Amino acid sequence: MNTIEERYSIGARTLLILLAINIPLAAIKLVAGIVSGSSALVSSSIITTMTALTTVSTITEMRLATRPADKRKFFMQSRLGVIFTRLVATALVIFGIVLVRGNIVNLLTGDYGRPSWIAIPVCVLSVILKEYAYIITRSSAAKTHNSAVMTEAIYQRIDMGASAIALLGATLGMLLFPVIDPLFGVVIAAALSWMGLQLWWNSIVELLEEKLEPQLIGSIKRVLAGFNGSTGKITLKQATTKKYGGFVYVDVVVGMDPSISLYASHEAADRIEDMIKRALPFVSGVDVQAEPAEGHGGSEDLGADAAIFEQEKHDGSSEVS
Repeated sequence: MNTIEERYSIGARTLLILLAINIPLAAIKLVAGIVSGSSALVSSSIITTMTALTTVSTITEMRLATRPADKRKFFMQSRLGVIFTRLVATALVIFGIVLVRGNIVNLLTGDYGRPSWIAIPVCVLSVILKEYAYIITRSSAAKTHNSAVMTEAIYQRIDMGASAIALLGATLGMLLFPVIDPLFGVVIAAALSWMGLQLWWNSIVELLEEKLEPQLIGSIKRVLAGFNGSTGKITLKQATTKKYGGFVYVDVVVGMDPSISLYASHEAADRIEDMIKRALPFVSGVDVQAEPAEGHGGSEDLGADAAIFEQEKHDGSSEVS
């Protein structure tokens, strides 16, 4: 079971490889697109550039998500990450709209020519490199159980598709009708805006606290049922999940016998956290909060340890990260 730091390290190394591929590739595609007169290749180069920006955004969010933080700091960090993500998403949408408009204007005014052969080998190179980028990123996502890394893999595949469209547009435009190249450029530019809108939506979803799916609730209940200790029966009261930087965090509220000591309750919470992580390997962090179990009155004398436990529970310090 990898720690969150290990998962970050695996994911970050892969994303840095993506930057090493995408930044020079975007420059080569842009120059080749201008020299060859291929609007589709120019649009494809912008997608590659914006894909590099989303990679920077993902690395930033993942880094923030691995920092130890209490609830307040976690919320502030997630806000900063979302703001940066939305700036990148806005840039994607704007560039996409500008490219769509530019290609449509070229189509309407006839301001386009027949692409030269220079665009062909560059498009082929782009298709090969982007497919390689997709394969290594998908593999990294599987190892880290990180949805943000998987989203990056999807973006690499979209960029590969854009390169394939640019290859087709440049080839058909050169051999048959020049109008095909800017027409395919419109399609690529529209895909860029779609990526931006999807990134916006992902940033909204990450701020939401979601109820776990029934099968995952069942898995957590089975973990609690298999818990052996001196704390008595432990029940699951509530379980929610958050996603931040592609990592999954689970908040669990469990019911314990209020007569147990403060030390015993914290020890039990630590063991529950470890057991949940082992049962659900895609979970990067677990926050366990203990409350009195159903059927135990809160007005009875619980003893000194239990009174301290109750006071810390109200202060929020009984949560275990």
